[in-house]
Amino acid sequence: MLRKNLGEARGIHTFYLGNPLELATASLPAVFVQPLSKSVEQLDNVYDLMTAVFLIGVCVDPAKYQGKKEDEGTATRFLMEIEGGRDSDSNPIETSVTYIMRNNFTMENVVNFQSQETVWGEREVTGGVAKEIHMYYTVKVKIKNTS
Repeated sequence: MLRKNLGEARGIHTFYLGNPLELATASLPAVFVQPLSKSVEQLDNVYDLMTAVFLIGVCVDPAKYQGKKEDEGTATRFLMEIEGGRDSDSNPIETSVTYIMRNNFTMENVVNFQSQETVWGEREVTGGVAKEIHMYYTVKVKIKNTS
């Protein structure tokens, strides 16, 4: 879903399963998804409650977004918009990770709970320093435990 909704629309070059140890500026911007934990509790004889925690990261080369004004953080603006930006009417931007997760992410079409925390930072990459966000999602889903 991320590739389909962010790839061409946001000019994302590379998608990874797992947080890559090394990135090169030529492969940026990049998106990665890293599972972090999963737990399952039995609710009854038919359903379990699965809690999954995973990371969605977006990494960009600030030089690719540098405008004419040196004091303008255009890479930061890109990350703000792709994380959970809103348009001038305060509606969520459809090409943001938050929108995609809230409107397209389901397992067996039932998400009981979803929370998100975002951390901003930088990463050394081959060829320089990249700006990056890590979005930590916790999702609780009711799943069948029998066929």
